[in-house]
Amino acid sequence: MPKKTYSIEFKSQAVNLAQQDDMTISQAARDLRVSPSGLTKWVHQAASHQAVGRPAFTGCGIAALSESERLPHVRKAKRIKAFRTKVVHLCLRAICSQGVRDTPLFPLALLEIG
Repeated sequence: MPKKTYSIEFKSQAVNLAQQDDMTISQAARDLRVSPSGLTKWVHQAASHQAVGRPAFTGCGIAALSESERLPHVRKAKRIKAFRTKVVHLCLRAICSQGVRDTPLFPLALLEIG
């Protein structure tokens, strides 16, 4: 089952609702049909990011990161993808050089390239 994602507006409104004086987080979560732990996380995230003057939500469930904080993650993801692609290509080369195209791993290796 895929993870649910919520819009920036929904999260902001949910946090505002949960912070009202006459509302508990559990009650707000029930009304919004979200998990209480998720709503609690959004409230804490909004408070901590507001304290340093950054937006709490950037969409798709990703916490707001500055460019300098995001860059190392992007570089690491690119290195991992390049490494995986190289391994798949080496495996394919080894399989093809032996002329064993009917091995059960051959179709799986083709899927990994994309």
